[in-house]
Amino acid sequence: MRNKILTSFVLFCIPLTGIASSTYNKLNTDDNRSIVSMWSEAKEETKQKRGKSFQELSRIVDQYANKTLQKGNINSLAIGIYRDGEVYKQYYGVLDSASKQKPNDDTLYEIASITKTFTGALVTRAVLERKISLDDDIRTYLKGDYPNLHFEGTPITIQNLLTHTLGLKDKAPERLALIYQGVREGKYENNAFAYGMPDLLEELKTVELDKKPGTLYEYNSVGPELLAYVLEQVYHKSYKDLVQDFLVELDLSNTHLYEYEKYREQLAISFDENGKIAPLLKNPLLGGSHGMISNLPDLIKFMQFQLENQSPFIKESSRLLFKDEVEGDDKGYLWDVGYGQKEGAYHGKTGTSNGVQSGILICPNSSYGMIVIMNNNSEAAQDDWVHTLQALL
Repeated sequence: MRNKILTSFVLFCIPLTGIASSTYNKLNTDDNRSIVSMWSEAKEETKQKRGKSFQELSRIVDQYANKTLQKGNINSLAIGIYRDGEVYKQYYGVLDSASKQKPNDDTLYEIASITKTFTGALVTRAVLERKISLDDDIRTYLKGDYPNLHFEGTPITIQNLLTHTLGLKDKAPERLALIYQGVREGKYENNAFAYGMPDLLEELKTVELDKKPGTLYEYNSVGPELLAYVLEQVYHKSYKDLVQDFLVELDLSNTHLYEYEKYREQLAISFDENGKIAPLLKNPLLGGSHGMISNLPDLIKFMQFQLENQSPFIKESSRLLFKDEVEGDDKGYLWDVGYGQKEGAYHGKTGTSNGVQSGILICPNSSYGMIVIMNNNSEAAQDDWVHTLQALL
């Protein structure tokens, strides 16, 4: 279920075509006019075509979003689209049928696993600054002895943490797994955790590896949390402060880590599989895997940063680190990465909290990006989104 929306994004990511070829043809049809004059006209025509194409794209998005809501399984949608420097942002529906409150630019959403992309960004920076290496044995950064963290002599590396290829027999240690289950059940909505990073590090001494690290993809939250811990060790700063510095750098003033209570009035109400108000997906650890909240304008800024920044930082953070030959779950720095015939290279991420489903897709080669957020997390809601999108395509 986690990859449904991301798959749909990739299908929808159809770049504008024909503009470059029409410009080239026009420049080669009239030798009697100046190149400057023809190029100026061609650029203006290109601009007009792009504008019309973008308007058509926006109209199609409005159409399928409204059609999706009419089925009754989704309360509201927030959608942001980027193409060739233009941005389209729109909200649809109401957050809940009782209050009729509509989502807007102030509405904050849990972005769940999209949080991991911020962790990946910070790890990218640490790699480029040569503070850590992808091949580093993670025990280099752990205090104490962990003779169990290898499989037949092959240790877990930073790259394995980034690509969910740790080789662990179980996705999480026993106590942490129970905590995660309790969060899903709402047990910690009004109760504090009796578990933290020191507890995970202690439990880590008891885990078992049953496969060689780097060979099999198994989605988990332990890896990103350990990355957050490693970042604290190399920068001598709390993970939350590292995240905050990065958010300030990107001017994401409405994105926060572990600030549920402070911004509770702005948080979107959301609904679980049974249509009941969903508890927050709280995190007892550092926040490397989930725990951030954000609004649509900030996520659009983050999308633009990914698409418009040409620095080595972006190229490194989105490059392929693990190719999954079985399921096709190719990974970068905690991004899902891939290549499509029409959209070219892409990287994306979906986030699934107890009641919010979110997704972000970045297609640098075709200058395209898309964000979608819905405040329902049922199978029917996700099916509605996918089916409507596929029908329009």
